[in-house]
Amino acid sequence: MNAQTKELLAFHVAARTRTPSQRAAGGPELWPALLRGYRELAALRHDDPLVLVEHGSCRGVESLSALVNALLQRIAPQGPSGETLRRQVLSLERELRALTLTQPFDSLAAAWQAAAAKLAGRADLTEADRQSLSQNLERARAALEVQGPLLRCGADTAEVVLRHLWNRIQRATATRVRAQLGELKVRLAELLENDYQQSLAARSPAALAAGFGTRFDSLIDFGAMSRTLLAACPERRMPAPRRERIAWALSVLENERFFGTGDDGARYEFEFASGASALAEFRRRLPQMVDLVKAIRLSALELDNRYRPEVHETFFAGFNADALTAEDLSWFPAYFVSVTEEDGEPSSQAALLEILASDLPVKLVVPTRRLFPDPASPAGALGNTLWRTSLAAMAVNLQHAFVVQTTSASLCPLADALVQGLAAPGPALFSVFCPAEDSYPGVAPYLAAAAALESRACPALAFDPRAGSTWAECFSLAGNPQPERTWVSHPFRYEDEAMQSVSATLAFTVVDLLALDPAWAESFLPVSRDQWTDDLIPLVEYLEASDDQNRGRIPYLLMVGPDDTLRRVVVKSAALRWARRCARVWRSLQELGGIANSHALRALDRARQEWEGERAKLIEAARAAAAPSPAAPISAAAEPAAAAAEAAKAAPAAPAAPAVSRDEAYIETARCSSCNECVNRNNRMFKYNENKQGYLADVRAGTYRQLVESAEACKLAIIHPGQPWNPNEPDLEELLQRAEPFR
Repeated sequence: MNAQTKELLAFHVAARTRTPSQRAAGGPELWPALLRGYRELAALRHDDPLVLVEHGSCRGVESLSALVNALLQRIAPQGPSGETLRRQVLSLERELRALTLTQPFDSLAAAWQAAAAKLAGRADLTEADRQSLSQNLERARAALEVQGPLLRCGADTAEVVLRHLWNRIQRATATRVRAQLGELKVRLAELLENDYQQSLAARSPAALAAGFGTRFDSLIDFGAMSRTLLAACPERRMPAPRRERIAWALSVLENERFFGTGDDGARYEFEFASGASALAEFRRRLPQMVDLVKAIRLSALELDNRYRPEVHETFFAGFNADALTAEDLSWFPAYFVSVTEEDGEPSSQAALLEILASDLPVKLVVPTRRLFPDPASPAGALGNTLWRTSLAAMAVNLQHAFVVQTTSASLCPLADALVQGLAAPGPALFSVFCPAEDSYPGVAPYLAAAAALESRACPALAFDPRAGSTWAECFSLAGNPQPERTWVSHPFRYEDEAMQSVSATLAFTVVDLLALDPAWAESFLPVSRDQWTDDLIPLVEYLEASDDQNRGRIPYLLMVGPDDTLRRVVVKSAALRWARRCARVWRSLQELGGIANSHALRALDRARQEWEGERAKLIEAARAAAAPSPAAPISAAAEPAAAAAEAAKAAPAAPAAPAVSRDEAYIETARCSSCNECVNRNNRMFKYNENKQGYLADVRAGTYRQLVESAEACKLAIIHPGQPWNPNEPDLEELLQRAEPFR
């Protein structure tokens, strides 16, 4: 190991601060290789901005690109006849995306009009082209089925989107409940009015005169009328206790402030900035909640004349907060709590955990600006960052709250889960990584959020405790790319020094995300070409190897500079610790999601070993049965066989079939049952011969993972994966362990 390599190793292991002459990686200069193509994000079509749909969508939020796709499917004819319209609308979408970078729009229609005017005002258009463009864009705008403001991805995206969805749900719920409570109030008032009409007071001269009005004072003798009515219809009023109960229930309904059905229309506020304040306000309102539930139940009994004092008096006398059920609590409006980044006090954390373990209808939105602490930050900041990023996992372990974790770039794919959690009874937690404009300088917040999801730094997950009793029913990892892998991998093409095209497969890890963070710039050191030695190994290979294997080796990350030159960048061990931590969390989530479950794999391995043992015994038994007994005499029937054996000895020996190495991938074609399992998995790697039996056509036409998975799925165990042909394929250590029984 030369002096330069020792210096690089010291940088990696000792986490030594680099000298001023060593410039930082990341930021606007060096980009992770897989992200280089997304540097000019504005020129690419993606899911930002979002449209907060007021009407016309049950989800309430859609991406602009999805709305444009649906619009073009409706109005643009298939084939060349619709190409002009498609091209013009897609140009307007690009202009819309550019406009929202500089100014907000209250509605999609207003933004559409501004973008259309800008496109039509281009100087290079002829009058005919300008007229065609304006007509087509106006036709497309008229065909829009949704309206709402546009929202760019940023620090407040999660809070704005979830508040919008929560308001839609609360408005719909409040409208329905207000109608029900209003009907209940009318019926109770009618019941009391009917009872009053049976009273002596209702038939007094003054009451009768008031009912008829002053126009009839000279025409009607109300005294005579009163005497006649009193003589004909004696007083038949309901019992006083019942009247008092109904009057009390009506008074509660007329003064409630949860839904605004009271006479003054006043309504409680249900948005709070901390879990502690929401919890305190809930407790303060608890007596009114008890009274409202009690009034509704009592009203139902009285209106149906089913109230029995001997049965119900004791029940309602002891009706208090302990009598409220989870169903009662879910009937009330949900509380919306957006937990600020600064709210990291232990008391606030305790309040959040109390809410998540309760039945309270509280929806917690926890936006996170940073996933990793600044290496130079104090220990307190480290603890607060870890607590926020681990909150979703803690909530899932409590097994009580609806939980969604995602990033601000992937809210649309999980919109159904967001709506479901906001509408579900009981508590819900929405933990969302929302980078701000200054979180990763030079990197769009949408790209930073998407990179966090891709790198496993913030995996998407959804947990619904009421969906069933098993993890398979309650837990989902939908929305994560390549969920079966530890690290997401993509093909990468570049040109080497000889200007030859090279294809490789690169994994995107947490370290790629850290390379964009200026706070972690000191953890990355570019290496000049003359320092490239065999001691430098790819980052993923280093992460998947043991400490003994990595002794003396230095991990590097491939990054690209402004001149599009590929660079190797040495990474400090501190960044790798975060990568291993995130990989471990991801593997535990995979197990909960039923992916590569260690218990299932262990049981499968035991079953396979038992099957192999039984198979070996059967083969030995068959061989023993076929072998002739030494003591048995040669009968006349055996003479032809003996003659054939002598003839075979005299004939020239046929060449022996070459032995197949266990490191070579192959299929026992003669035993293939044509089940289509492997061919359906990859029809370029696996093909059928003229007898419709499978053979390995091109091992390089797929991945080693596909070979191993095909071997595991083969019912006859005739696929032998051998050794991987691509040493850079992710998760090779795990795949080799899975392939061992089939080699």
